[in-house]
Amino acid sequence: ETILAPRDTVDEEATAELKQQARDSVSPIYLLDSTILEQAKNENRNFFEGLKRAKSTANSYALSMGFITVENYENVLTQEQVKNILESLSVPIEAPLLYPALLLSDAGLDEAMQATESLLVAAMEKGLKEEDVTASLAAAIQAVQGDNTLGETQRNLAAAALTQCVRTNMTLDQAATNAAIQAAEDAVSPVEYKKGQAIAREGDVLTERQILVLTGLGMMEGSINIGPYLSILFALLLCA
Repeated sequence: ETILAPRDTVDEEATAELKQQARDSVSPIYLLDSTILEQAKNENRNFFEGLKRAKSTANSYALSMGFITVENYENVLTQEQVKNILESLSVPIEAPLLYPALLLSDAGLDEAMQATESLLVAAMEKGLKEEDVTASLAAAIQAVQGDNTLGETQRNLAAAALTQCVRTNMTLDQAATNAAIQAAEDAVSPVEYKKGQAIAREGDVLTERQILVLTGLGMMEGSINIGPYLSILFALLLCA
């Protein structure tokens, strides 16, 4: 015989599974902080403006030592002078990059700055999550290194600026996320057996879920592990 529900009952386990699926289906909700991109753009500009000032400083050092024109600052500046210039920059670079950077024109620095800013906007304008920063930075650096309109020094300066400035500008809105999770869970309708609805049919092997339903209805007694004997038990119930 088929076992029928003697009254309406809820399949608690099935309902719980659906609620969990509903919770898991909700994506985190993030807020975009547009001020962070502006901060990054300002840092980028400050870096390249700082390089212009560094050029003037390096030129003053050279003049004080009797150099009218300089083709390679590596042979002119002292280690202390190089250290002072590097410490004045808002983006960390090494001396091997500083020397050729000091020989760039202001227009050349502006070109590198503008290229960097364009890539910053592309990476961050629509929002950048923490877990996506590394990939986005790598893509931006790859793009600038492949820009043939820039010289090698310009590309390396832009890569340094990108490394400093690309960052997450999205924060998790935990309250909104929790509300969305709760709404998804609340939208789940309980899984029910209506009175007279079949819970198990002749020939079925009772599942753990069916056992829980039957136990909740008072149609099975005890809580022993009867898993190995489910087929026999059901057959006996049907023959009773």
